[in-house]
Amino acid sequence: MSGIKNDGTMRINYLFTIFAGLAALAACTKETAIPDNGQGKVKMTLNTVVTKAAFDDVSASSWTFGFETSDQLSVRNSTVSNLRTFTRQDDGSFTSEDATPTENKATWYAVYPKYDSSISLLNQAGTPESAAALYVLTGIQANVPGGATSLSITLNPRMSVLKIVNNLGNISISIKVDGDSNFLTGLTPVYSSEISFNKTTSSNYLSARLLNTAVKGTYYVCVPAGRPIGIYNNGTLIKSSSSGLTAGKYYTVNVDNPNLIPGLFSISSTKQVRFTKGNLYRDSKSSWKIEANQLAYPASWDENHVGHLYFCDIEDKPSNTYAATYSSSGRTMSDDLFYRAQRSINGDYGYYYNPSRSEWDYLLCSRPNHDNLYKADVTVEGFDGCVIIANDDFAGTIASSYASEAEVTAAGLLCLPPAGTRQGTAISAGLNYYWTSTPGSDIANACSFNFPLGTYTVSQLSRSYGCPVRLVLEQ
Repeated sequence: MSGIKNDGTMRINYLFTIFAGLAALAACTKETAIPDNGQGKVKMTLNTVVTKAAFDDVSASSWTFGFETSDQLSVRNSTVSNLRTFTRQDDGSFTSEDATPTENKATWYAVYPKYDSSISLLNQAGTPESAAALYVLTGIQANVPGGATSLSITLNPRMSVLKIVNNLGNISISIKVDGDSNFLTGLTPVYSSEISFNKTTSSNYLSARLLNTAVKGTYYVCVPAGRPIGIYNNGTLIKSSSSGLTAGKYYTVNVDNPNLIPGLFSISSTKQVRFTKGNLYRDSKSSWKIEANQLAYPASWDENHVGHLYFCDIEDKPSNTYAATYSSSGRTMSDDLFYRAQRSINGDYGYYYNPSRSEWDYLLCSRPNHDNLYKADVTVEGFDGCVIIANDDFAGTIASSYASEAEVTAAGLLCLPPAGTRQGTAISAGLNYYWTSTPGSDIANACSFNFPLGTYTVSQLSRSYGCPVRLVLEQ
């Protein structure tokens, strides 16, 4: 669990102010029993120069906010609790049909967006427009004389925006604030010397989803600022901030598959995949798991942690699939990951599989700029002989050594450690053979690859050898 990084300031542009600037509100609402003589219907004026949908994410430094025609504010004062709605006109002013002066001195309050009883945070569309429509602003002017027909109120942002980068697919985003055990669903303004908010909550995240989508992409979600916050996906905490988020700023939250390293890798001219964060192994419960990190592999035989897998041909599988069980002299290893199919890996269900020889060939020998996208004999965290393969968008230079595996993974680099091979229970470390999913020219062999003298080379290896496997997830 990590903190949330602030990525930039969301600026609010008015005609004569920037960010929480002074907004002139020339208006009053009918809050007393003073007879309406027709002179109390006045305009609330709040001029802006941008549309509220003008979120600029190109520079990744600032977005702009402004009002559009027909946007509405809720306004009231301290003498009467009734809310009055003011609607923006084409000329930039806000007007209300029932606004009249008040008799006595009062404190005036303005809230955007217009609301009835509370402001719901649920089921946000995730667009810049929907975030702008829920971007709460509040303002107060105290000690306004009775009979006054103009107000000057500073509107301040009360929200932060989460930029949700969905690399996972099915996500349901909910939040908890203030250390609550329940999930936040909405806010109800409370008026006193300042505008605060009461919370509406739910104990079930399914009833408190701010964003729910199965489509990968980038989404924008409004959340209250200035409160300790936990951000949840499908009920599981993914990010938190003990001090809360700053109003008027946005924060990027990557929702990702914990099995995978960042970045896309082309394994054909039409297919991009993502690689797992570690080699494959089989545990004591015969479940498929991913090693803890890219450098991890079993250095000695452990029947409850088998990471050097046999390659086998199974008659009851379709002819284009290979491998499930190899048995020779009492040595048996279950393996059905040499063909494309949906399966569960580390509890995640998807199209995980081992690429074919032609797909490894394309990755290392044919994709654009391939000569600069892999390097053998790299030292990572003191381990010599690693192979580093960069994702398609990598623009740097692969180094000859890296201080840590975490540095490699964060850069979106695939690391294949020299995990060795296995015969029976004997493991020969230091070799860099990996299985492809392609059988050999005869039933006794299958295609593997390694990097002698630093160059990618495909060779046929006896199926009775156990070799490591690195899986991909089809996107």
